[in-house]
Amino acid sequence: MNRHQRRAAAKPGQQTNGAKSHIASDPRLNIAVAHYQAGRLSEAEKCCRQVLENTPQNAEAMHLLGAISIKAAQYDAAIGWISQAIQLNNRNSNFFVTLAGALQKLGKLNEALECYRLAIDLKPNWVDALFMRARVLQTIGSREKAIEQFNKVLALQPDHLDAHRSLVVVLHESGRTGDALAACDRALARFPNVSGLYNNRGIILKALGRLDEALIAYEHAIETSRGGDFLPFNNSVDILKKTGRLTEALEICDRGLSLSPNSAELLNCKGVVLADLDRLDEALRFYNDAIERHPASAEAFSNRAKIALRQQQHARAIADCDQAIALHPSMPEAFHTRGRALRDTKKLAEAVKDFERAIELRPNFFQAIVDLGAVLHRLNRFEEALGQYDRVIAMNPEFAEGFQDRGITLLDLARYDEALRDFEKAILLNPNLANAHWNEAIARLLTGDLKVGWEKSEWRWKSEEALKPYRRFSQPMWKGEPLEGKTILVHNEQGLGDAIQFARYIPMLAAKGARVILDADRALNSILSGIEGVNVVLRSDEKYEQFDFHCPLLSLPLGFSTTLETIPNKPYLPQPVRSGRWDKLLPKTKSRIGIVWSGGTAHPNDYNRSIPIDMFIRALDGVDGIFVSLQKEVRPRDSDILKSHSEILDLRTELTSFTETAELIAECDLVISVDTSVAHLAGALQRPVWILLPYVPDWRWLINRDDSPWYPTAQLFRQTASRKWETVLDQVNDALRTAFTPN
Repeated sequence: MNRHQRRAAAKPGQQTNGAKSHIASDPRLNIAVAHYQAGRLSEAEKCCRQVLENTPQNAEAMHLLGAISIKAAQYDAAIGWISQAIQLNNRNSNFFVTLAGALQKLGKLNEALECYRLAIDLKPNWVDALFMRARVLQTIGSREKAIEQFNKVLALQPDHLDAHRSLVVVLHESGRTGDALAACDRALARFPNVSGLYNNRGIILKALGRLDEALIAYEHAIETSRGGDFLPFNNSVDILKKTGRLTEALEICDRGLSLSPNSAELLNCKGVVLADLDRLDEALRFYNDAIERHPASAEAFSNRAKIALRQQQHARAIADCDQAIALHPSMPEAFHTRGRALRDTKKLAEAVKDFERAIELRPNFFQAIVDLGAVLHRLNRFEEALGQYDRVIAMNPEFAEGFQDRGITLLDLARYDEALRDFEKAILLNPNLANAHWNEAIARLLTGDLKVGWEKSEWRWKSEEALKPYRRFSQPMWKGEPLEGKTILVHNEQGLGDAIQFARYIPMLAAKGARVILDADRALNSILSGIEGVNVVLRSDEKYEQFDFHCPLLSLPLGFSTTLETIPNKPYLPQPVRSGRWDKLLPKTKSRIGIVWSGGTAHPNDYNRSIPIDMFIRALDGVDGIFVSLQKEVRPRDSDILKSHSEILDLRTELTSFTETAELIAECDLVISVDTSVAHLAGALQRPVWILLPYVPDWRWLINRDDSPWYPTAQLFRQTASRKWETVLDQVNDALRTAFTPN
């Protein structure tokens, strides 16, 4: 109540008796009441104004005009009329209740509470006023006071159904689940055929974990329903879905639709169950039906978007989410689904906004928090990602994937010990969580614990992050067994650089008496076929010969129990034959420096390892040499820039195989490369190679060193914690000027 309303309530009612006499003396007021009750508001208002023309101090007429204004949604006008009525007569409890109703409509709940209190002071046992005041207390979160008021209503009127219902709800909202169940049972004893009470009982039992009893309660709700209430059907389906009883869930949906075939809620509900059964086309039909019958069904649009997302139809998913949000701007699921579609289409900054909005609308939206953490990580916003994973773990300390994901973020923050602890915790919670084992392997290999790292790395075959599925053979995988007189099939599983790096073990296999069959990428056949010990190099379309063991290339270090001290780093690639073909292109008057500034775009870490050429050339500034591009593939943007730099020889058309690239490397005095296959090729050929690495590099480059035990001729240039390439390129430039400036 405002100052004038409080003053009116406090003053004695000077016109109380006179106002009452006006009803009898002016029949038009009774006519106005009749019009109002019949819904003829304009006629009722006309009569009231005629009354006020004759008796301007008629409080009843003012009160009725206030009630008419409420019906017309003119709440400020209503408050004005009723406040005038109260100023004339502050002993009429009806006036205060009507004023409270207008204040509620304007969201002025505390003022409404005061009006209900004044009404109750005048009429202490007025059940309706007590009940409405209790509802407002419930709305503003004063649950204990609301419970007290609902109990008072029921003490005065034990058969007040709405009070029973409200008491059950507010007790449940207060966390007093046992009391809520008892209150619900008391209500059902009086009202055994009220569907909503059974539905509430099911909700309470579900919260107590008594799911079978909850289903029975929902069944009673369905049986006592008059056919239009979809809630018990939906609630039953929710439990059946969570307990894996999807066939029963479909049956419940069909029962509901037999009673209400046009129910958008039930059509949508059946679509959800069908989607859980991976019957996506059928689910889509039900969502379409729901939308056709009810174009304002935001939930159906949102769920249809989820199907589109699963089918990788991202534009359609975004369009449906847009429609759902337009219909229901506070739907967290629609923002979450749209965020996922934006994430999948690499619109990461936009995805962050949608995930944040979903969480704002539902602060405990667990999966949205997980997804937000992953996208922040992908944007290199590691500290922020860490905060999200901390929230995830606080919400569910048994969520193994939360520890795993936080561990990955800690790894990218170079907090290696903490990352290992999180991977170990994830594995403790879920010993079969392959990604956690594989990420622990990466952390251990990166920090030099090769023994455990090789063992753990075998989990990569079960990991979602595996680049290729495990190739199954009837023959066993070699893990160090004697090989004298045996044939072993060695096959590549990862990138070209990996194959070049781990081909070094083939001569060691041959030294154990093995006959080696190599199955590698076709592009590597010419360069790897000359390795000592290779007996056969297979093409992808050739059948395997008989063999006794097989082994992926990256599992060979496990078989040889490789440690930092025993890494084989002797030359193993045959030196290219110098044909003289490059002499025409490469003048001998200057130092020849091969350069590689980017890797393949399909590599999952390409955004961290590659450098735009316009930035890379910073390293070459002022260096007296000729720069030879060893890039086989040049991105369109880089290609345009490359044309404007005549000091860089673009020989990509000449590089048709790794053999030709090897020949060109042999002509160079130095190779400068980001972490890609050319760096491995130069290192394996024992040519001088400077490798540019991100702050947290691939595991093979280890940490805290500028050399590599894998490649003795390599020098490593690492990003600092700033993660800026400019610092690395300036270091390279200084080193180049020192190495290639004439005395």
